[in-house]
Amino acid sequence: MHLNIAVTKTLPAFDRAIARGRARGLVGQGPFRYGWFANWMVRSMEPPPKRRMKTFKIFQVPPGATHSAAQVLPEFLRVRDQLAERVRQADGLDLRRPRVVSPVTPLLRMPLGAYFAFVIAHDRRHLWQARQVREAPGFGVRG
Repeated sequence: MHLNIAVTKTLPAFDRAIARGRARGLVGQGPFRYGWFANWMVRSMEPPPKRRMKTFKIFQVPPGATHSAAQVLPEFLRVRDQLAERVRQADGLDLRRPRVVSPVTPLLRMPLGAYFAFVIAHDRRHLWQARQVREAPGFGVRG
């Protein structure tokens, strides 16, 4: 559920960055290279996790929320389709130049292409964690 919330809250920031990039004519062809900070942010999300991180309040699952795989998986796929649509909309832009302003704080800005990579790495991190739990000895055994 956290992954769905995180991407849903970030989609409007992608929309704004894409619109600004198009309006300013920031076109370009890849491959694109990003600065040390953007690269560090993406690497910090890649699995396996190097350190524990707290979830920002804006991305937290509401207390008392209940969810099942039957509810969360279709939403996960729908939200990822929306993210893929943003990637398609960004095609032809210089992905280094439009900046995505984080929904967490306006102080955090990253190039559009790097922010796409950050979100995908964040997904991989949590899916890796879920796989580790599922494959742990005793998982699913009731005591």
